[in-house]
Amino acid sequence: MKTGKWTYEEEELLKKLYLEKEDKELVEILNRTVPSIVQRRKKLGLTKNSSEKFKISCLNCNKKFTVPYSRKEAQFCSRKCKGEHTKKNSGSIRICVVCEKEFYAPGNPKTNLICSRECFYEYRKTGETYNCDNCGKEIYVRKHAKKRSKNFFCGTECANEFQTGEKVKLNCKICLKPFEVHPSTIKHSKLRGQTIQYCSIECRDKDPDKLKMLIDLNHLQNKNKKRNKLEDKGINLVEELKIEYIEQYLVNNKISVDVYILKANLIIEWWGDYWHGHETKIKNGNPDKRQKKRMALDISQAKYFEKCGYSLLTFWEHEIYNEPELVKQKIKTAYNNG
Repeated sequence: MKTGKWTYEEEELLKKLYLEKEDKELVEILNRTVPSIVQRRKKLGLTKNSSEKFKISCLNCNKKFTVPYSRKEAQFCSRKCKGEHTKKNSGSIRICVVCEKEFYAPGNPKTNLICSRECFYEYRKTGETYNCDNCGKEIYVRKHAKKRSKNFFCGTECANEFQTGEKVKLNCKICLKPFEVHPSTIKHSKLRGQTIQYCSIECRDKDPDKLKMLIDLNHLQNKNKKRNKLEDKGINLVEELKIEYIEQYLVNNKISVDVYILKANLIIEWWGDYWHGHETKIKNGNPDKRQKKRMALDISQAKYFEKCGYSLLTFWEHEIYNEPELVKQKIKTAYNNG
């Protein structure tokens, strides 16, 4: 490489070629290094970011556009034209088998001939078109849905309206008010050995025949009920006091209690530590679902007994087993006070 001062001929050649050639290309022509060529250009005022523009024809739309020196190798007037040119010459333009529309699918296998998600869903449909059984509107029914139903509807409103038209009219046994029921409801009731007779729960609860049946079932259940170990232990304590009592007494034909002492109008309940939620059997201070349900029922029943004028004594499982004398003393005191 040459070093030292630039000659007049070298400077003139640089002025002639600096716009057409890159600095790296001038290295071979002038036998100078790149830094030397750049420095000499700047001294001579030969900057490539001048106001001079280049006119180029777009490779896609043939539109002429001007660019600065730094973009003299540009081929497209815009990103849109570059994208269109790439699509046309990439071999990825295909015809959608569903809507027959041309689309661009870069990188997809040649077997992919579906242009969009909507066309994909349409392509995969295996069902058939039916008319809504209520309004007659055309609807698409999937293959698996055809096997499950005989009637097809365009929406919930049409389904409800269609079913309402098929309802059977009945008269309530208690208030004689007419009401409507679906045929399927009647069918399922017959399979369970039941008959639909009431228009509401209120009318059902007013039926004396229904009430008598429930009371008889409660009595039958109490009659056939066997004692558990806790109840055996509690009953033995009551018998040791030689007090007359009724076991599994049905209060007002509604609630069964463990022991009822008629003379003192006293109810005695034996509470299992776990089932009735004693603090020693509650994990981390949070009762589980069964305990919560039983504890709420205990509170409700206690209020009901108090409202009906009964006295109530409850004893925990650990008290009956570990402190029988204390339990007997409490029963005796309540009996004498009654």
